[in-house]
Amino acid sequence: MNLFIVDDSVLIQKKLKDTIEKNFEDINISLFNSSEELLNFIEMKIKKPDFIFLDVILPGIDGLKTCKILKKLSDLDSYIFIMTSQDTDETLEKAFKSGADDFILKPLREPEIIARLKTYIKLKNYIDKLEELNKRDFLTELYNKSQFYENLKKVVYEEDVFSVLFIDIDDFKQINDTYGHMTGDHILEELGKIIKKYENKMIVPFRYGGEEFSILIKKYDRQKAYLVAEELRKKIEDKLFYKNIKVTISGGVADNSNIDNYSDIIEIADSKLYIAKSNGKNQIVI
Repeated sequence: MNLFIVDDSVLIQKKLKDTIEKNFEDINISLFNSSEELLNFIEMKIKKPDFIFLDVILPGIDGLKTCKILKKLSDLDSYIFIMTSQDTDETLEKAFKSGADDFILKPLREPEIIARLKTYIKLKNYIDKLEELNKRDFLTELYNKSQFYENLKKVVYEEDVFSVLFIDIDDFKQINDTYGHMTGDHILEELGKIIKKYENKMIVPFRYGGEEFSILIKKYDRQKAYLVAEELRKKIEDKLFYKNIKVTISGGVADNSNIDNYSDIIEIADSKLYIAKSNGKNQIVI
């Protein structure tokens, strides 16, 4: 987690920093003497703050105006603590109207700092978990289709080389018709667990819909991505699924060579999947 302290007093900065480092782990602290320093740093997008301790009285732009500016930034989702020595209803009302999430009274008291920060760390962790759950398919625990499109749009601009793999469970309708949809769900869940083991910074799998899955593979052209896909295909072929049912998959791989936009690579991968299905299934086509 990243925490920014904005105060023109070196003593206040030190007291806050020492208190937080003594009582919390894994919090990276950055210090700023003015609002201008803070805003310039945020504009550079080096790192995003999770928490900001912001003094009201600052040289240049004051803390309340800075808070309003920060709350208007669409890509910034920070908890802002206004620090003030003015313990009046008017000051607190102005702080909350500016968009502050909470306030810290000066002179700083260590128990208050610890208690407030602990509360907001718990809140942030809870919200982060909810947001993560919202991005994933409930049954397979893989990222969902909307996340596939969101991630694909990013890598089109961020990665020089990447591949997309589409896979589909062979004859899944027949499995559902023979054993029932509950069994089909069990198989999807088991398959999701196998695919999820591949998830890392470079390989991101998704449940695309129904019995179809997509995998985004960064920094791999289609030849390297094929090796990943073929390894996955063999693992699935060799496994006995729920009720000892044998399952196979077909897949199509495409990379970003000679494409103009993200929809092109989807179309190519999907066409390769269609070829794999037409040629007898249980195979990967590039």
